Amino acid sequence: KQAAMKLRRELAADQPENTDNLRALALLLAETGQHQEGLEMVQGLIETQGQTTLNLIVLASVHRYAGDIGLGEQVIRRHIQSQGSEAKASDHMLLARYLLDVGDGEGAAASYQDAIEIEGDGREATRELAYLYFSRQNYTQALSLYRELHSQFPDEKQIGLRLADALIIAKNYDEAAEVLDSFDGGPAEDVQLAMITSAQGNQVEALRLLTQAIEAEPGNALFYFKRAVLLSGDLDRSGDVIQDLNTSLGLNPNFLQSRRLLVAMYMRQGEKREAIREMNTMVSRHPKYAEGRLSLIQMHVAEGELTRAKTLAREGVALSPDIPTWHTVMGSLALKDDDIQGAIDSYRKVMELAATPGNLLNLATILIENSRSTEAQTLLREHAEIVNKEPLLQVVRARALYASGQEEEARQVFARSAERCVNPEQLFGVAAQIRKDYSLAETVSLLEGLGQPTPSAWVQLALARLEVSEGHSQAVIGRLSVLESTLSDEDTALRQMLDQIMAPALHNEGQMEKALVYYRRILGFAPDNTSMLNNLAYLLAEGLDQADEALPLAQRAAELEPNNAQILDTLGWVQFKLGQIEDAQRTLQSSIDVTDLSANHLHMAEVLIEQGYLAEANRHLKTAADLAEQNNESEILERAQELLKQAEELTEASVTP
Repeated sequence: KQAAMKLRRELAADQPENTDNLRALALLLAETGQHQEGLEMVQGLIETQGQTTLNLIVLASVHRYAGDIGLGEQVIRRHIQSQGSEAKASDHMLLARYLLDVGDGEGAAASYQDAIEIEGDGREATRELAYLYFSRQNYTQALSLYRELHSQFPDEKQIGLRLADALIIAKNYDEAAEVLDSFDGGPAEDVQLAMITSAQGNQVEALRLLTQAIEAEPGNALFYFKRAVLLSGDLDRSGDVIQDLNTSLGLNPNFLQSRRLLVAMYMRQGEKREAIREMNTMVSRHPKYAEGRLSLIQMHVAEGELTRAKTLAREGVALSPDIPTWHTVMGSLALKDDDIQGAIDSYRKVMELAATPGNLLNLATILIENSRSTEAQTLLREHAEIVNKEPLLQVVRARALYASGQEEEARQVFARSAERCVNPEQLFGVAAQIRKDYSLAETVSLLEGLGQPTPSAWVQLALARLEVSEGHSQAVIGRLSVLESTLSDEDTALRQMLDQIMAPALHNEGQMEKALVYYRRILGFAPDNTSMLNNLAYLLAEGLDQADEALPLAQRAAELEPNNAQILDTLGWVQFKLGQIEDAQRTLQSSIDVTDLSANHLHMAEVLIEQGYLAEANRHLKTAADLAEQNNESEILERAQELLKQAEELTEASVTP
């Protein structure tokens, strides 16, 4: 860069009228930290040439390099406002591209929509918005736009390829193949055909097609990413995956999908520092990419690096001060650091930005649980209009009274808040809050003593949910058995609620056949209830040794919630029980990629032991044991320790002469 700057300066001295060189020099100055000189240079260009598109781009970029992302955005927005009704689609696209470059995908999408309203026949804004949706994994919106574009421009290969990609993700393989058949063959078509072939189970042919495409176009970052995705399910090829992803990022450092997968691969191998390094690169390149910043904060928290997590959250606040999310994150980090005042200050800011019942509940609860009940009462009085509409906030007011020593008045408010509930779900929320200050027996007594208009069935359902959440499954079964006998055939909604509490209670007590009846009844009226699909699948596979029956249920749950770690864990375990080892490994890895659970690490270890990967299994077993110990999961802890001992014995046996 220093050599390039020297050449640019010399050219500027020899050819001061070369404005392209001056703009490039201004950017280079800003990029290397010489922001003021770069700013003065571009301002000089604007004085002589006016606010041309190129000058605005450079000015906004100089502000960005100086760390003033918001100021760069304002430059472009002020230009659009100055144009009034004469603003062009290209002006809005300029803003969209800037926002996209700093990671503000939502803002970019909104600016593209503004451009689409006035764009010309070329549909450039629509094309870029479709690509934005696709790159951000909003595949439904991307597919809709690409269908629209393809119908208007059927001969444009790039649009057709993007449409095929979206169709493949939507599992419309036949339609994707039809689109590809309409074009002459080539590397891009090979990549798409590889995706279809892979989805149909022929991994060898898919790999051949991808490698063929890479050999034809070795400078295409997307092709390396696609091959990395294909290979990522094979533990033995992890090194190849990382190599392909690094090549992809070398060709296109802003390729978010490659960066995300690289992070996941490093996490999979336990290389957390490498994963964090890549996430830091992602956030530095896309500072407004909220999802990436939040993930990085969570990674630092998991490593006990609260100071770095707080720095990232503060940067989020500085970049988007009017978005409550970042103040909420600051508050939660302050709580983790025992900085109660810092947490309260952050949550007060959240309330200033969004005075919602949920935010009011959070702040009041923090105040109460940190011996500041008087402040909590003041806060709740200030927002009396919200409190009076929400029984859950009324019960928080009762907690504040209780903490202040006004026990009798608190008891009365507790009762009134319960009586004002309009459904059993709301009553359970109130019951859970009451339980924080009273014993379970006292909570039961208070709720069972309620008069009209609270239906007794609601009370029994709320108490049953409270009891099952605390592990009192036998009491739940007794309570609900009595209630079930009193319900009429017309009490459909109450019966359905009862079934959804009774099924897991019976399951927990080992009454598998009885639980099976309730689970099947639930799926009769709620076939897409993912929690019940998941529970029933696990019961069938683990409790009743009917994994073949469990598989379609687990698959359906995973289709409905593909990013739910517990559901993916169940599916992976069912696949393992059926001997589908490779599928189980891929599914369990997907579960771990979403969230580390003691169960998914334990199950992954069992799969790896089956395959003979003892060292890798040991790593997962240690993680499972650590998580189980943290969460008081005694059964998983015991099983993990047992397998660790067995794995150590096997390892010792394998190295004994």
